Amino acid sequence: MGNSNTIERLDAFEANFQSTPIGLVLTDLDGAILDANPAFLNLYGYKHSEVLGNNPRVIKSGRQPPRVYEEMWADILDPEKGSWAGEIFNRKKTGEDVYVLLSITSLRDENGHPRGFIASTVDISSQRALETDLRVRNDELKKLSRLKSDFISITSHDLKSPLGSIINYVDLLRINLGDGVDEKTSRYLNRINEAASGLTNLVKDLLDLGKIEAGRMTLDTRRVRLDEVITRCVNLAEATAWREGVKLSLSLETIPRPVIADVIKIEQVINNLLSNAINYTPEGGNVIVRYASAGKDKVRIVIEDDGTGIPESELEAVFDPYRRASNQRNMPERLFGAGLGLSIVRQVVELHRGRVWAQNKVEGGCRFTVEIPWRFAVNGPRDMAAILYDPAGRLFADFEAPLSSLGFTTLIAKDIEELKGQYRHEEPDILLIDMGGCSPEMKRLLQSMKSTVMDRALFVGVSSEPTPGGGETFDLVVGPPESESDVQALAMVRMSKHFK
Repeated sequence: MGNSNTIERLDAFEANFQSTPIGLVLTDLDGAILDANPAFLNLYGYKHSEVLGNNPRVIKSGRQPPRVYEEMWADILDPEKGSWAGEIFNRKKTGEDVYVLLSITSLRDENGHPRGFIASTVDISSQRALETDLRVRNDELKKLSRLKSDFISITSHDLKSPLGSIINYVDLLRINLGDGVDEKTSRYLNRINEAASGLTNLVKDLLDLGKIEAGRMTLDTRRVRLDEVITRCVNLAEATAWREGVKLSLSLETIPRPVIADVIKIEQVINNLLSNAINYTPEGGNVIVRYASAGKDKVRIVIEDDGTGIPESELEAVFDPYRRASNQRNMPERLFGAGLGLSIVRQVVELHRGRVWAQNKVEGGCRFTVEIPWRFAVNGPRDMAAILYDPAGRLFADFEAPLSSLGFTTLIAKDIEELKGQYRHEEPDILLIDMGGCSPEMKRLLQSMKSTVMDRALFVGVSSEPTPGGGETFDLVVGPPESESDVQALAMVRMSKHFK
């Protein structure tokens, strides 16, 4: 029965050995070839009789340095490893080199003594050629991309000055003509101004896209009330909406917390989405802007219109550079733009570690949603706020100037009710308390704040005679600052969060 099983296993091995598309060769300990399968013979172009008893060195190309073979045989003969695999060049009978994935394993008896070797080879020349071609093409694309970026940058800079001059000359003409300008001339001047302004915005988009592609766009963040920024953008867009016959409205659904953001770039995001919404909304339609908190960690801006929406298949693609939604069902064409605005919107939002997406409304129209974390990074005092609890007016003179000089948003609370309101709405990073005015009621309030607010402020007691530590009420007790560096040190403690 045992012999029968052995014979069956040998027959199965022989069948697989002969039929597999992987080239296989068996050798003895001295390297003499005992057998080679058809795949091996076809790969290297030899007959069976030409390789039997020969050494596999007949297929050696000589293109690998000696250390490759030294490392190969060190692994194969190592009892712990017993095999080697890697990619090398071998040589066919015709002299043609072939790039193969080679694997060699030592065959050992039941006592662990080596008896021979089996090697498998797979031709990966085509794969390597494709990889090489891909690398070459990728290098060419990178070069073309650099040339394109350089061309865009140079051209854009060259266009900025004359476009600015055109706009300035139009404004000068209006001033010189005064009330005497006729309707036809006024219409022509408006067209010139609109065209020049549109091209100016395109130049700005091109320059921003160049920075993004080069990885040079950075954020200049500071602590900001985003509801105020959005209100300002909506107010500026009202004239355009009125001219297009579109009703523009703003809804501040909550009183969101202050946000750490690059104000200029966030304004660019909002203005771009507002411009899109107004341009794609038919006369008599509505554009609605909503701003609210989105959970405990994020804020959300939603801008929706009454246009005909975006084809479902293009909702994601509209954020790609140079892409614009298909003009279906008589969708209004944008007056200016090369499909760059939404790409820049996405890049800016992602720099803020947020996300933006588009969706069609069930009742018609399109909705763009932006979500960003309210506090994605605190890089220094410009991103921080401090409240001075100063009922007696003793702290203001010592702390206000260095705090403001370093860039802190600084607020003053004269009584406990003011402090409660400011603390709740401003979520400060540092709370400076005059210990001389710290009543038992105030201490109870501070202890309550420390126990209930997750991302609480650094509680600093200010005394003319500072003592180490702060006990249950304060994280630190300090004296009046002697320089800005003393205030800077408080910011570093808050940023480190070691006080918690």
